[in-house]
Amino acid sequence: MGSKGTDCGGGHHRGCHKLEKLWIRAGGASVQPAYLMAAIAMAESGGDADSVGSDGELGYWQIDPRYWAASAAPMENAREAVAVARAQVLGAWTTYNNGAFHVFCGA
Repeated sequence: MGSKGTDCGGGHHRGCHKLEKLWIRAGGASVQPAYLMAAIAMAESGGDADSVGSDGELGYWQIDPRYWAASAAPMENAREAVAVARAQVLGAWTTYNNGAFHVFCGA
């Protein structure tokens, strides 16, 4: 990882555990750490799989259907997030860029 502030101090927000498992099952563990992507998902959607963003972004990771095949279905959303992370790394998520994810991965 780069120096962009990805250290979450080893703690876990209670909503992150299921999202970590989902990220791993979707094949994302080889792309980005599960704890980090779970924290990003919590910051993006509040842990709500049915979340819809102001510009129509969908699901836990708020995938933008204007640029990606987007689904709110948890496994599909996780797979789409893996594809986004592979293509654009972490800069694709506003909550990573502005540091809001830190709230969800601290102790």
